[in-house]
This record gives sequence, C-alpha cells and structure tokens, in this order.
Amino acid sequence: MGTEDQAQRLLESQADVLGEQVLAGGAEPSLAACSARLPELAGYTFLANELSSGVIYVEPDGRLGVPAAEFGPVQFDSALFDPRELLPPAKCDRAKRRLHGGYLPAIDYSFFDSAQSLAWQEIAFVRPTRPDLLVFLRVVRAGGREAVLRLQIGERGKIPVSSERFEDYLRELGAHWTRALGPALRLEAPEAAVSNACLASLVRAFITHDGPRARYGVGLYREPRHDAFPPATLSTVNACVEWNLFPRARAHLDDYLDRLVRPDGTFDYYAPAVSEYGQMLDAIARYARRSRDHAWLRERVPVIERIAGHLLALRRAAQEKWPRDDPRHGLLFGPAEADTAAEPDYYYSSSGWTWRGWLETARAYAELGDDALSRRAAELTAECHALHADLEASLRACVVPITAPPFVPPVAGRGGFFHSMTADRFASYTNYRYWPEMLSAGFLRPEWHDAIIAYRAAHGGELLGTTRFLDRLDDWPYAGHAYGLLLRDRVRHFLLGFYGDLAVHRAPGTYTAYEQVAIRGTPNRRPAADYCVPAQLVTPLMARWMLAFEEPDADVLWLGRALPRAWLAAGQRIGVERATTRWGPAGFELEAKSGGLVAARVHLPDRGLPAELRLRLRRPGAPPLRSVAINGRPHADFDPQGEFIRIRRPEGGTLEITAQ
Repeated sequence: MGTEDQAQRLLESQADVLGEQVLAGGAEPSLAACSARLPELAGYTFLANELSSGVIYVEPDGRLGVPAAEFGPVQFDSALFDPRELLPPAKCDRAKRRLHGGYLPAIDYSFFDSAQSLAWQEIAFVRPTRPDLLVFLRVVRAGGREAVLRLQIGERGKIPVSSERFEDYLRELGAHWTRALGPALRLEAPEAAVSNACLASLVRAFITHDGPRARYGVGLYREPRHDAFPPATLSTVNACVEWNLFPRARAHLDDYLDRLVRPDGTFDYYAPAVSEYGQMLDAIARYARRSRDHAWLRERVPVIERIAGHLLALRRAAQEKWPRDDPRHGLLFGPAEADTAAEPDYYYSSSGWTWRGWLETARAYAELGDDALSRRAAELTAECHALHADLEASLRACVVPITAPPFVPPVAGRGGFFHSMTADRFASYTNYRYWPEMLSAGFLRPEWHDAIIAYRAAHGGELLGTTRFLDRLDDWPYAGHAYGLLLRDRVRHFLLGFYGDLAVHRAPGTYTAYEQVAIRGTPNRRPAADYCVPAQLVTPLMARWMLAFEEPDADVLWLGRALPRAWLAAGQRIGVERATTRWGPAGFELEAKSGGLVAARVHLPDRGLPAELRLRLRRPGAPPLRSVAINGRPHADFDPQGEFIRIRRPEGGTLEITAQ
C-alpha cells in the first residue's frame, strides 16, 4: 500500500483487505507476509531499568534524550546525544534496528549512507543495577573508528570510557536478564523473531515499572494518574503467570491490592471499568491456582471479598431497579472504559467479567480445603448461575437478528446496530474494547460469540486481523480478542492477528509497542499514541496460548493448539519447557521429519494430568493423520480433521508419541 488513494480505499473498506490478501488461496499467515502490507512503523524506543522511574528515549535516527511532557512529533525536550556529532555530514538511506542479543534492553542500530559508502553502528544501554540511569554508548564507523561514552541525565558533557569497561557492562546486562528470566517458560522455535519478541516484550514491560509498582507507559502515559489504571497491572500479572514468573506476578498483585483497593472494594483510580474488578478477581485466582500459593490466597480473602462485594452491590441495585422482563435486570451498571467514564451503562462486558471473576474465585476457594471458604465458593457459584441466566435472557431480547451476521449489542437495552465498526466513537470503542472483553470473558453462547467475530471482520473492524479504531489501529486490548478466537478454535484468524500485530503495531527490531499506530504514512508510519505496557504484552500472551492453552470451563489442556504450520515443516524442531498450568508444569518437544512424520515428547506433572490432553500437529501440506503410537503402542483416539491427538487423563511423566 503505497499511495494516499490506496490508503484511503483501505480505510473505507468494510473488509479486511490486507488480511484477505495474506490468507488468499488458503495460505498461512506469516510475519513476512504481514510486514509487506503496510509501510514500516518508525517509532521511538527507550532505555531504562527496574530501579529508576525515569527513561531515556531513543529516536529512530539514534538520538537519545529526555522524554517530552506530552505526545507529539518531537519525542524529547533535550538531546543527551546525537550521533551526527561524531560523524561527517551524512544522509542515512538505510538502517537496521534491533536489540542486542535479540531481546535485551540495549539498542543495536546500524545506519548506511550509500552515496558516501559510509556506515556506522550505535549500541546503547543503561546499567541494570543503577537507579541513576547511567547510559553507556558506543558508535563504531566502518573501518574500526569508535567512540565509547558515558552519559547521564543532568551531567554536562559526555565522558569517554574504555572499550573494555563498555564490554564488561554489556555482559553485566546480559547476565542480569539471564538470571531474571531464568524461571520463565522456555521456547525453542524455528522463528527467532517470535522468541525474541516475547522476551523483549516481557523485559520492556519490567523496565517500564518501578519495581512492583506498575506504570502504564512512557511519555504522556508516565503521568502518575495512569499508574493505577488496572490493565497496567492486569496485563503484567497475567503475562508473568503465563510465563512462569510467579514472584513477579505476586509482587504486582500485592502492590495493587495493598495500595489501591479502598475499604469499600473500589479501586483508587479516576475511572475504573466495572469489568476490571472481575478481571482482577480472575487474575488473583489464576495466579493462586497456577502457583499453588494457597497461603497467600488465604491471606488475601478479605480484599477479595471487598472487591466481590462491590460487584454484588451493583448487581443487587440492578435487580431492585428493573423488573425481571427488562433486559437490564440484574446486570451491572457503570463505566466500561476510562475514556468513556461519562457514559456509564449496562455493558455486557461488565456483567460478563463479573461472572467470570466470581466463578474463578469460587474455583480457587474450593481448592483450599477450608469448610467456610467452600461454602462461600458455593454461594458465589450460585450467584454466577443466576447472573448468567440474566445475561442469557437479556441477550435473547437484544440481539439484532436482521443483520448478517446477527448484531450482538455491547449494551443491554440499547437498540440499533453499527453499519461500520469505525463509524463513530461508540462503534470504535465497541470494536476495540467492549466486544473483546465480551469474548474473553467466555460467557456467550457459541452462536453469539461467533457473530461478534464475524461482524467485526465484515464491518471494518480489522486490518491484518488487528483492531481498527477510527482511522488508526489500537491493539492494547487485542489479547482479549485473540483469546476469544482460540476459545472457538479460530487458529488461522488468531495467527493473522498475532503476526499482524507483530508486523504493524510495534517497531520492527525493537518490538516496542504503542497504544495506537497510524494506518497511513509515507515513507513510514508513525505511532499515534505513546508506548504502553498492555500493548507490549500482547505478543507473549498470545504466544503462550499458541503453545499451551487451558480451556477455562473444561478440563482440557491443548499443546500446540495454534502453532504456525511452517514450524512443523520437515527438519524443524520445537521445544517448550515450564508451561505451568492449573494442573502443574507441562512441556513438549516436536521434531518434524519427512513424509509428514512427527516425533513428539510430552512432559506432564509427575502425579499425572487429571484432564484431557490434546496435542495438535499442524503439519504443512501433509495428508490427514492416519496413525499414532504412544510409548510404542498404537493409539486410536485422534481427530484427523481437527489435527489433534486426544489422551484422556494421561499418567505422569513423559509420553513418547509418533504420528503420521
């Protein structure tokens, strides 16, 4: 898409034109195919560590500076370093931007001036153990000439340092993050960009925060009022839980619960969404069940009950206000988004996530072996059943059947439908947040769930599977939509969004993700809003679900549910370790051989898996599965159409599987 006319046609289209191009002829989505569809995104990244609340911006041209007070075309107020100071007059016509080691918070930029045959490399980072943001920087010109400098905010001049000291501190940085990520899920994949993007995203989120205190982002989003925005904590906790980093997850939960939950159970934030209370309950339960930190959960019962009680009060108010035949009866009233806090209503996302939060709390309580909490679990479960019945009755009355597909409204009792998901502000907020939260809560009937997915795709809601918002893209809540896709096993759609987000919603090479990005731009697109943590963590969340996915309301564990087919081409190997589930740790190795043969090794908890295991093998160009053996014995329970092997309640240890 090169011209302004083409960009305008893209914006006016109701179909996902670029997504259809990628998927044409039954093709699989890929990073290369998605990257080729829009101009490259040129945006800043930043240097920081976990000990400092400050950050150093890095512009695409290698300049370093102090962030500006507001978002705009000039990203910093004053420059700390400009590489042009060390170079002859040059005009860069080609650049390669990446991170040192693939994922470390250290830029490794290379620039080329073809006319002068001039090239230079810039590496910069801050020491991970210093709260004063001590920057070390090296610029090397082709031919070996180099300058190695130390920079610091508030310090005049640039202090030369030795190459040896620079290398020592660079090794220190690598060792620091190797230790920090040591317990994390390990992914060995044929596609290094995916592994690097996952680790880089986790690290960038961690250096955004002030230790356990979550920060929403940088630039405009560095303002303290954004720190209490629940999704900053929720996305971090969920990513840490999915990636086996339980101490970090607990620390962030402790900080939020101790500091920002008021005595009445409300959050000390200027405009919390009702859904965020249910999401907090879900995050608490998810952490407790995965980590088996039962003592912590018992300690947290009082604050959990305050949050649950706040939601119950909202439900009781709606039960008293509206008769049973009103679609608003029993549904929770309030805001659904901070930006639209002045428009409170009976959003289905609010009640859907209340249902999910109560349900997961009840399940976590039931595992504690405490009689009083078991009784409380039964009470919450009964309340969930009643709320779900009210949701069902409301949706039956409010779904608009005259559209194709049917239109599932975001608000109870509000009629009409959207001709386009970017037609106005309400449509765009539905597309980018209200609907994704309805899907991720998992409360909808399959036909309503599918209708939302189809309506969004057919009415201007997507670009390369990602989320359109007015005239731009806004993917920070996209993980919720992606989760909803996997709940319905929409694997190609899921992968289109995974690669689409990775290709067009974050800066290539550094994987820096912004809240919003432009769709149009020549020769490059630019961010339309500042960097934020929830957008950054979309990739590691989706990658984890791609590898290991637990059905929320059934005892089913999927391994390899949404692996790209290219990863199982002959000769490729995949390895996953420490994918902790609510039943314990799991992992697997897959080795693809010629003729569609796959050798698999699945590692399960020693005590066995009290659930159904499904191992999916998405082999490219291979005929349907026709034979499976487990530990040398024939196994007949497999689904050739669904491309998975079913093993019911397998014993613990390692399963050796061959499939063809």
